[in-house]
Amino acid sequence: MSTDEDQALAMLQRANLSLRKAILANFPCAYEQYVCLSLPGTVIDTTEGGSFLSAPTGITADQRNAINCNEAMLTDSMMPLDKVILGPTGKGVTRSYFTSLDMLVPRKTDIGTFDLNGGASQDVNSQEYKYTLAMEYLRNAAPGSARSTNNDVKGSKDTLIKRGVPPTTVDMYIEKQLNWSMARAKWDAARNEAIEARESRPDKQGAAAFSLRQKKLKSAQGELHARWMDWVVNGDKLKVDYCFALVDRDSIMARIERAKEATRDAMITSIDGTEWAQVHLEPANWAKLCRDKAMAWRTRHPASPAHVQMQLDSLRSLKEAYHAYDDQLAQRSASGQPGKPVPTKFDINTAKFPDTDVPAIVNSKESVGKLKNAALETAFDEWESAKGDPNHDSAHLKILQWRVAALENPKTMEKVQKFSETPAAENNLQDAENNLRDAYTAMYAAEKVARQIPKPEKAESDLIDSKEKWITAREALAKAQTDESTAQLSANGAANLRTSIKSRITSLNSEIQRLEGRLAGNNPPDMIVKVEGDKNSPIQKSKPDTGSAGGSGGGDSGTADVWTDIAFTVSSQTDDHKQEEHGMSGAFHAEAQTWFSSVKAESSFSKNDKLVSDFMSKCTISGSFSAMVVSIKRPWLHAELFQDFDIDIPAGTFLSPGAKTIKYWVENGDNEYNGYVRTNYGKFPAYPTAFIVAADANLSFKGDQTKAEQALSVLQTDSSVEASFGCWGIGGGAGAKVKTNDQSASQHMEVKDGALQISFQAPQIIGWVSEVLPELPRGDIPKSGGLSGAPVMGYRANL
Repeated sequence: MSTDEDQALAMLQRANLSLRKAILANFPCAYEQYVCLSLPGTVIDTTEGGSFLSAPTGITADQRNAINCNEAMLTDSMMPLDKVILGPTGKGVTRSYFTSLDMLVPRKTDIGTFDLNGGASQDVNSQEYKYTLAMEYLRNAAPGSARSTNNDVKGSKDTLIKRGVPPTTVDMYIEKQLNWSMARAKWDAARNEAIEARESRPDKQGAAAFSLRQKKLKSAQGELHARWMDWVVNGDKLKVDYCFALVDRDSIMARIERAKEATRDAMITSIDGTEWAQVHLEPANWAKLCRDKAMAWRTRHPASPAHVQMQLDSLRSLKEAYHAYDDQLAQRSASGQPGKPVPTKFDINTAKFPDTDVPAIVNSKESVGKLKNAALETAFDEWESAKGDPNHDSAHLKILQWRVAALENPKTMEKVQKFSETPAAENNLQDAENNLRDAYTAMYAAEKVARQIPKPEKAESDLIDSKEKWITAREALAKAQTDESTAQLSANGAANLRTSIKSRITSLNSEIQRLEGRLAGNNPPDMIVKVEGDKNSPIQKSKPDTGSAGGSGGGDSGTADVWTDIAFTVSSQTDDHKQEEHGMSGAFHAEAQTWFSSVKAESSFSKNDKLVSDFMSKCTISGSFSAMVVSIKRPWLHAELFQDFDIDIPAGTFLSPGAKTIKYWVENGDNEYNGYVRTNYGKFPAYPTAFIVAADANLSFKGDQTKAEQALSVLQTDSSVEASFGCWGIGGGAGAKVKTNDQSASQHMEVKDGALQISFQAPQIIGWVSEVLPELPRGDIPKSGGLSGAPVMGYRANL
């Protein structure tokens, strides 16, 4: 690796370290969490009616379902056990979680006196022993069980009594509970009747009716109290409740099955038929907040008229190229229609003229000048000049005279146009069919002659010749049919391409018209009309606006600001932060200018990529952006199951090594640690619980003024150059600055005080926060699960 590449690689390492430290300094994560940066960042669609926002006119049930599906798809990707993710991993949270639930098993049974680990328990303080005593009491015969049940209670107790089986304590408890419930219903009915009479019929409240209602209330209240005393005393309510609490223990497998059922119930179906588990993002209006940032960016970074004009020129050139391509496709489309002439545009300068006598010229030089026909004047001058040349070419003079005659006489022009038309394309298929028909007729006639008796002379040779001609004609027809099919396919393809091109031309016309309106005086807020002051004056930075664009008051001015300002600086010197650089992830095995920062050009002959790359690698880079943490809530994901030490997974299977091991892997990038092999834990070691959105991103590359201006010129004019720095991509070409689609990463570039300053419009997801599962399978000591240790400050700093 060359010296320049070494310097670039060192710069990228320091940039990675600085950016991560800046993020984690503002958003410190817990010991059981780690942060994974996304390179490149995921641009958020902030268009109204798009992936995450409803249309301004309102939202339907289908649109709400589509937004929910898009949010579920956005957050369903599993993060790798590393500091950086380059694109999605292909593993989904929902599928991985569902698979992990199938691996969970209880370490012992939850009911009864039998323990899988040690058999029956005789410890009076053990849960199994208390469970046995409670079951014995609840199954014992109830006091006074000899008396029969009343007619108000029907069920298993009556059946048992008829069979001679005495009711149990639970049966007596149920009888007392039902009696109390009926008494409570009478009390509620009497109270509701009194309340309704007092509120709805106050004019009919006589003394007698009021006294009657009071008696009903007192009677119902007395019966309710009596039934309660009977339930508590004769039904042993308190003791039964205590014993039932000992036996009413939910089994672990039931909890696991409920977790699976909750996941199934949370599934929503997208328009393509796929199912996704619904999530809830907080803040709920996160996409609206991102849109407000994007719209406010346009107000703070207007486009200059000169740049809009450059964009106009680029779009007009592109439009002309589309028109030229459309003309070529029109000829291809017509060439596939047999018997039709190929359309061409008539030009008098390249026209063909008949070999007949040339019409006489009726105009003189003076009369031609009065007609004010520039083409006729030019043709007349050329004809006179050639006629006066003693060594003139008679054929060329004849062509010039035909041109003048056609320009001065419309009938002659029509004759020339008709003569110049391209002849109709030959219909080879029809000719081949006719030839085959004639050959077949000739062969049939030769066969009839050959059957005559006596056989005429040369009849046999004539028959053989006619058969060969028939075979040749049949092969010619097959070839003509193949050529016709190929031409027809080509014509159909050209017709389809013309439809697409016309749609693109219509879009270009709309964009050109909009930009022409901006230059004509109808300037929106994102258009610079006049700039005053010193061009080298320092930039006044203020806290980014989080309200709605234009200050219309659409934002929630009374709510707290969810954005956090983050800044970082990367020095071009190599003698700083040696200790921090040593702690970089061992997974950083990238070539220079291909990982955290890169520059590439689509053309292999372009030298501009090296110019931009060298400039970026030798600069002092400073950056700032506003960050927001969006929490991912998954009510269907029962994480407490993995925290329960009564739950484990079978030996020989691997789910998670615990936070301590993952901390080491993230810090060092090794594949093994204390016997744990990193590649074994790919099912569900962690899951994302939040993502970090960056908006109002600004990068400043401080270096030489001349090189900064050269880099700016390349990035603004060479559309083949694409540069990136960390999570942000810098697109080249004239359109990089005036894009209006909020989904695209529009950017503003300028040079001030020797620094190339680039600002990005589109909010992007630059990082993910993942929760680490405890150690599964668990170690011999419960504390080795990695969840009871104190947070490590160095772990946070070096994530």
